[in-house]
Amino acid sequence: MADRDPPIYHRDIKPANIISNPERGAMLIDFGLAKGVAAGNDISVSKGASEGWSPPERRDGISGPFTDVFSIGQILWHLLTGERPFHAMGKEEMQKLSEGGHPEWMCDLLRGCSLPHGDRIQTISEFRFRLQNDGEMV
Repeated sequence: MADRDPPIYHRDIKPANIISNPERGAMLIDFGLAKGVAAGNDISVSKGASEGWSPPERRDGISGPFTDVFSIGQILWHLLTGERPFHAMGKEEMQKLSEGGHPEWMCDLLRGCSLPHGDRIQTISEFRFRLQNDGEMV
C-alpha cells in the first residue's frame, strides 16, 4: 500500500489487525485509520493510536511511511519473543534476542524501527529488504 500513488499508510498495525488466511497467508485488516498521503509525511487531526504498537509521533498526529515501520518492528519483536512491545532497543532487549538465538543484525533491525521517526528506517520496502538480507542494504 505504501508503494501506491498516493501512498497509503495503515497507521494501526497490531496483532489484532492481522489475520491468517489458509490460502493467502497473513492479511492486514481494519483500515479505519488508514490514510493516503500524497507528499510523504502528514499532520493529521485523527490521532488514533494503539498503545504499544503505535509510534510516539502518532500522539501528535504525525504520519508517514515511518509510522508503519515502527509498528512492524513491534510486531516482529512480539513474534520473536512473545512479549509486548518494547519501544526502544536497549541492552535488556538485545540480551533477550541473543538468548533466543537470534542474530545480532536482528537487534540492529529492530533498533532501526524504534528510533525517533526522523532517524528510523523510513519505508516498509527498506525494512523488508533489510529483513531479507541479514540487516544489510546491499
